[in-house]
Amino acid sequence: MPKKPIDITGKLPPVHVRKPWWQKLPEAYAKRIDHLKNVQGRIKDAMAVLKAIGTEFHDYAPKDRREEFEMERLLEQIAAALVLLECTDEKLLQTVPIEEIMSAEHLAELGVH
Repeated sequence: MPKKPIDITGKLPPVHVRKPWWQKLPEAYAKRIDHLKNVQGRIKDAMAVLKAIGTEFHDYAPKDRREEFEMERLLEQIAAALVLLECTDEKLLQTVPIEEIMSAEHLAELGVH
């Protein structure tokens, strides 16, 4: 009599495929790298939204001088926020190991496993 297969759907932890060098990292460090990459992604999303808003406001034709002044002020604030986000993005990029953004082929060329 054949055995019935055991259903293990949803009972196993998720599989994370990583580059070999990643396996050598302490678990807490690996989790923080993932968290930093997630934050960096959200910063890039925020930058895209601000750029779109800035473009939309730049194309807007103000009705009077007061509205023009408010739009100029708003565009300056958006530009300032973008500068800060770009600086934050650059600093976060420096917190993630370079191996994380390298291709497997490039890692192999450098002898990183």
